[in-house]
Amino acid sequence: MLEKGKKLYKEQNYEDAIEAFTMVLGHDQNHYLAREYLASCYFRLGKNKSYQKAKEHFEILAKYHTKDEKRVYAASMVATITSILGDYSEAIMIMKKLPKTTNNLINMCNMYWQKYKAEGGEWLLEEAKNILVKIDLDNILEVYHWRIHLTLGLIYQSLCENYLAKKHYAKALASTDDNLTKAKILNELGNFYREINEYDLAKATLNDATKYITEKTCITLGYNLKYKGMLEKQVGMLTEDKQIIINAKELLKVASNIFDENELLDELAEVNNILVELNNPDSEFYLMANLHAEASFTNVEERR
Repeated sequence: MLEKGKKLYKEQNYEDAIEAFTMVLGHDQNHYLAREYLASCYFRLGKNKSYQKAKEHFEILAKYHTKDEKRVYAASMVATITSILGDYSEAIMIMKKLPKTTNNLINMCNMYWQKYKAEGGEWLLEEAKNILVKIDLDNILEVYHWRIHLTLGLIYQSLCENYLAKKHYAKALASTDDNLTKAKILNELGNFYREINEYDLAKATLNDATKYITEKTCITLGYNLKYKGMLEKQVGMLTEDKQIIINAKELLKVASNIFDENELLDELAEVNNILVELNNPDSEFYLMANLHAEASFTNVEERR
C-alpha cells in the first residue's frame, strides 16, 4: 500500500494517495515515511482544511521522528503552515527556535514581511532586511538566490527605497529559469511599477508575466490558473478593461475549485468588488473605464 501511495503521490493524485497512506498508518502509527507523505499530500492540496490536517501530521513528526533533520524539517513546515493560516507571530517564534539554515532564514524573513503587510511596523522589515543582507550568496546554493532577491525587493519596496527594490527584482529574475517563478517575480515587479505610477511599465511587465504561465495538470494547473488570474486582474485594473477583469474572475474561480487558500479567496473577493464598482455609474473606476473605452474608440476611428 505504501508503494501505491508513493505512485499516486508522484502522479499528483493526492486525494487517492491520502487514502493509501492513511491505511498504512492504520496498521503502524510509527510509520514515519507514510506520515511524511500524508502530511505532504494534505499540504499540496492547498486548501484551508487540508492545511490544518497537514499541520497536525507535521507536528507529530516534529515531536516524534527518530531523525533530527526530519524533526527540524517537520517543524519548519509547521511554521510555514501556521504562517499561511495567518498566525505570523507564532510562525516566527517557531522559526527562531530552528537551526539558522539559509532556507529557514529566508522563510522567517518572508514571515516578517507577511506580518508587516497584515499589521504594519517597519521594524519588522528592518529585522528581515538585516538578516538577508548578511547572507553570503557566494557560499549558498544558487536555488536560494532568487528567493533572497525577491524578498529584498518586496522589503525595499515597502520601505519606499525604489532603486534598491528595482535592483533586487532584476537580480531575482536573472537568478531563475523556472517559468512559474519568473511569472511570480514579474507580478511583484508589475505591482511595484503600479505603486510608483509607472503604468506603462506595469502593464508591459504584467503582460510579460502571463507569457510564462503554461497549462499543465493537477496542482500545477491550479497554481498557473491562480497566478494568471491575479495577473489578468492587475492588467485589467491598469487599463480599466472590464472584460479582462471578468476573464480574471473566471480564472480565479476555476483555481478556487482546486485551492481555497486565503490569498486566492482574497483575490477573488477583490475582483468581485472591482466589478461592482465598474457597474456603479458613480464610482471613479466606472468613469475611468468609460474614458478608456472612449479613447480606444477614438484611436480606432482616427486610424480609419
